[in-house]
Formats: sequence, structure tokens, C-alpha cells
Amino acid sequence: MKKIKFKIYTIVILFLCAFMACKAKQKVVAIVPMPFNYPDDIKEAEKPLFLTNYTKGQVLYGINCAKCHNKTEGGQNTIPNFSLPQIMDYEIRFQYPSHEDPMKETVISPEELEQIVTFLRYKLPS
Repeated sequence: MKKIKFKIYTIVILFLCAFMACKAKQKVVAIVPMPFNYPDDIKEAEKPLFLTNYTKGQVLYGINCAKCHNKTEGGQNTIPNFSLPQIMDYEIRFQYPSHEDPMKETVISPEELEQIVTFLRYKLPS
């Protein structure tokens, strides 16, 4: 009986060690926000939340929008400088699903859409 318990404990410990080793090898990727301007009326206390939403918007844009909207200029991949009316048009298209939308496989929540819009509105022009 002692041998069986010892084997079980050994297997559990080896499994835990292997699991911990796998977790230790995972890399954390830091997202560096693209240069931006804060909104003119932002308060100092609101800047960390703005930066969080801006950075999430940058990532979400890369996942959901970049493959169709980014341009290659001079061998470099760039994000177009959307005008405010263009951004508002995309907001309307996503808020009202009855509009024709080629992104049928992609679902963007209202919060994610707001983050993408924040990114596009306040990033510095390319």
C-alpha cells in the first residue's frame, strides 16, 4: 500500500513540475502604444484609463481591421488616417447589423468598438 501511495505522489509531483515548467516558459508580450494625442479636455486622473482603452483599441484594430484597411507604402505597413466622418460611419455600421458588413465572422462588442474608435481618433497621423 505504501508503494502505491508513493507512486501516486511521485506522479502528481512530476505532473505539477512539468506544468510549472510549461507556465514558466510562456512569454509575456508588452504592447507598446503607437504615438497619440490625449483628448483636449481629459483630466489627469482619466489618463490611465484612456491609455488602457487606446492600447486595447490598437490591439483590436490589428485583430479585426488591419487585414482589410492597412496600406503598404514604401515597403512599410501603415494604418490609414481615417477622417472623423469615416470613423463615425464605421460606428454606425457596427451598431446596426442590418447594414451590409463583410465582417460576418467577426463580432465586436460595443466596448471593443469604442476602444477601436478611441485608437483611430487619437493616434498620430501616419
